[in-house]
Amino acid sequence: MGENAAVKPWLPALFLTSVALAGGAEVFVLPGLSLNARWIGRTADIGTVRGVPRADGPIFFFPTHVRAVLTRPGERWKPGYDTELPETYAAVYPVAGLLAQYPERGEPWNVRTQIDTLRALNSGRLRLNEVKWPLTLPFLPLRNANQSVTGAVRPFKTPAVQGIRYLAIYSQEDGVRFPREAVVYTFQGLSRDGRFYVTVQVPYAPASLPTRAELDRTRDYAVAPVPEASSGPAYAAYRRKVDAYRADLTGQLNAEDGAPGVRALDALVRSIRLR
Repeated sequence: MGENAAVKPWLPALFLTSVALAGGAEVFVLPGLSLNARWIGRTADIGTVRGVPRADGPIFFFPTHVRAVLTRPGERWKPGYDTELPETYAAVYPVAGLLAQYPERGEPWNVRTQIDTLRALNSGRLRLNEVKWPLTLPFLPLRNANQSVTGAVRPFKTPAVQGIRYLAIYSQEDGVRFPREAVVYTFQGLSRDGRFYVTVQVPYAPASLPTRAELDRTRDYAVAPVPEASSGPAYAAYRRKVDAYRADLTGQLNAEDGAPGVRALDALVRSIRLR
């Protein structure tokens, strides 16, 4: 990366910003964003992030958007490269910008599918218990990993946004135990006029899960030995153990619904205002 890679995408601005899509064919306006990060003991550094042109690779190439980086007092986050995302943040993407960047249709992991699923959940055309694999709960920005476990799923509506909040674990691995550090609290929603996609992502560490250090110490990583064949009785037994582990993990995440940490994060989402 060039020497400007860390600073080029970060344009401090809270005010309304007009942005032209590729070719100048369409113009949209980014909203002003405000929120109260004190609910989680953090401060919000809010600004406009310049979009990154889409290229090949398992990276999310975001359109120009507004982002609030949520940092501990005295800290400041700067991206090390143009597509790097902070660990704790809220972002407001123009739906038109997302679909211009990712116009594909049909596959469950497409950006359009995430938006369509969220619209269907918000309207009641789709119920949460009807979201079945390969369809997943909406999540943007896209991750190069599977939505392995979710829990504490709730519809969420405020004067500014409507969507769902939940706890999630994303992983590229199957049949492994997950540490508490793998859990993220997320809100995925749309502005009430439907023009903007709003995402909030904050690490959330349930005390009921082992820490990464504990798993490293015990080396108890695998739920069960992985059989050589991906079919047959041995594989079926393996899948039962993995499914039972994930069902138990879902229960542990569900038990966090209403916990003080989740309530504080919910209050953060309720404080979001778009103007």
